[in-house]
Amino acid sequence: MKTLISLSLAGAFLLTACDRSPSSSVEREDAEAVLTALDEARQAAESEREALEAERQRLEAERDALADARSLQEEELSEIDPVESVPVAVAVDENDPAAQRDMLEAWEADLTEREKDLAGSQALEDELEIVPETYQEPVADYGLFYDSLQDQGEWFDTPDYGYIFQPRVVVQDRQWRPYTHGRWVCSDRGWLWVSDESFGWATYHYGRWVLLAGRGWCWVPGGEWAPAWVAWRHGGGHVGWAPLPPETMVGSPTPWGVNVEVDFGIAEVCFIFVEERYMAAPIWRHCVPFPQYRRFWAQARPCTNFYYVHGRPMACGPNYANLRRRVATPWPVRRIDLDPIGGLRAPGMRAPRQVDRSIRVFAPSLNAAWNPAIRPPKLGKPMKTIQVERAAGGVNREWMGRYQQQRKQRDEARNRWAGQVNDVRQQQLKKNRLAVVDAREQWIQKKLAKPLPQPAVRPGSRDVRPSVPNVKEEPRRGQDDARRQSQEAKRLQQERKKTEQAALKQQQERVREQQQQRQKEAARLQAEEKTRQQERKKAEQSMKQQQEESRRQQQQESQQKLQRQKQERADQAKEQRQQQERARQEQQRQQQERARQEKEQRQQQERARQEQQQRQQQERARQEQQQRQQQERARQEQQRQQQERARQEKEQRQQQERARQEQQRQQQERARQEQQRQQQERARQEQQQRQQQERARQEQQQRQQQERARQEQQQRQQQERARQEQQQRQQQERARQEQQQRQQQERRNR
Repeated sequence: MKTLISLSLAGAFLLTACDRSPSSSVEREDAEAVLTALDEARQAAESEREALEAERQRLEAERDALADARSLQEEELSEIDPVESVPVAVAVDENDPAAQRDMLEAWEADLTEREKDLAGSQALEDELEIVPETYQEPVADYGLFYDSLQDQGEWFDTPDYGYIFQPRVVVQDRQWRPYTHGRWVCSDRGWLWVSDESFGWATYHYGRWVLLAGRGWCWVPGGEWAPAWVAWRHGGGHVGWAPLPPETMVGSPTPWGVNVEVDFGIAEVCFIFVEERYMAAPIWRHCVPFPQYRRFWAQARPCTNFYYVHGRPMACGPNYANLRRRVATPWPVRRIDLDPIGGLRAPGMRAPRQVDRSIRVFAPSLNAAWNPAIRPPKLGKPMKTIQVERAAGGVNREWMGRYQQQRKQRDEARNRWAGQVNDVRQQQLKKNRLAVVDAREQWIQKKLAKPLPQPAVRPGSRDVRPSVPNVKEEPRRGQDDARRQSQEAKRLQQERKKTEQAALKQQQERVREQQQQRQKEAARLQAEEKTRQQERKKAEQSMKQQQEESRRQQQQESQQKLQRQKQERADQAKEQRQQQERARQEQQRQQQERARQEKEQRQQQERARQEQQQRQQQERARQEQQQRQQQERARQEQQRQQQERARQEKEQRQQQERARQEQQRQQQERARQEQQRQQQERARQEQQQRQQQERARQEQQQRQQQERARQEQQQRQQQERARQEQQQRQQQERARQEQQQRQQQERRNR
């Protein structure tokens, strides 16, 4: 008992000492953390200031270079012969439909027969411009999709495709289908889908669509841009197309042909059909009703031709020349101008824009390695099980195996990038965007530095200067003939003079028109230069805002980190106090438990002693009662014998012998009974002794077991206290190591 009291006093003293120690250490750690955070903030501000200064110098150098290039371009334009110059672009009044129609027809006439035959079914490689390889570097990631599309639908998590997006219109209109609200444009890269929907810049040029049973169409994100991701059918006076499934994202760049429908199980229900004559019109007005799809699907034949040129996808399908003969309106072939950065600065620039004969599209590279580790800010209810609408054969086993392997790689990448995305993401994207802006400006400068094209002489063109008739002199035949000849010569001279004046006037008019066109071209170049300067200013402002935002975020992160460290230390101190309090309570509970067990043991011993005394008293009382009964029986028997003897004496003397014999027999019987009784009494006493010995042995064993249990319990308590102390030391060591790792990581980040 004294040992237990001394142990409890020692534990209480240790608890009191532990409660006092953390306060000073926590304050010291808080002060060190504040100093560290201030040093980090100062170093970050210095590095940010140096980066801003370097960026400002670079922008000034770029501005000077652009100004020099612009002056050189103006000098070259001023040196061009106005008679031989040809305008690059012709301004057309947008309010004049006839002028627009004439311009479109002129653009169509510029195509060669070979280009008309190839357009649509193949890429016009002669018209393709090789864009810089820098365009392939990711300037954004899937966060662009998650943030931009959040307000236009809902994101879900699926086991097969990861995060998928369902536009709100799918829930509102069950008849809605992708690639219906917009129009088709034939381009130098195949068939380009120009969408009328606000989310079309992303969902029709990146990723794939999938039709889920009972849920409708959903979009699976992807990082590669294409004019459209569809499979084509053509025949029977109709054109059909269906979105490619997500499994086709495996192994890019992979070309797809007419077998893509069979390999990936594209069902008939996924196809959309329109008549050939409506291919240039808004599609949703002329879609064939759904019940008729099966008939047109059977009549049409696959014509998908999806391949890559210079690492860029070409979305080819039906032949443009065959469709052009059935379309009543002008429908020129456009050239696609890829804009890798504009839509990041201004969301309004993400929709396709027509610039002369080109269509400028927002096509940033989004193939970031950390895409699997990014998630939407808000998710709907998870889709634990999904069923995809497919053809009877389903997806080819080989392609499905490749897709499952890609899913495993995606999960591994997500685990590998977990916790590191925020550290690398912004820095790498910022670096890539600056590189892409530089590459695009250099590419534009190279385009502007090319010489202007010379005028082409078309068949059937005539010289504007009329020919002068050849005047043959005739011999003079008198004065009348001479006068007539003189008058004829004067008339011819006057006509020649008028003709020359008319030709000169036409030439002056043509020069004036060419000067006006050159002025328009110069104005256009100035407008483009102004636009580039504005974009550059916007980029500078955006960069400054991003830097300011990053600086604020760093400050906020440092403050939050400091607060988290304080909170962690407070939580650790609180947890330590709670552990100490729990240990103290556990020790008190154990002491109380031991006291209760000792009390119960004493009570059991007291009850056993009382029961034993009671049993002994009862046994003595029973023995005394038996003795009294025996004495009473003996007395009664003696009286009966005396009476019997008196009666026998009173009766006949002849019975004395029998009485004597009977007395002997009775004496023997009594002796035998007495002997039996004595034997029983000895047996009972021996049994009582054995019972007492057994009870004493059991009580001794019980005391020994209790002693062993108490010793084992003390050992377990000591082991538990040692284990708790070891865990506490391990926790402190882990906390110290984590703090050192964070400090090392912060030093590496700086």
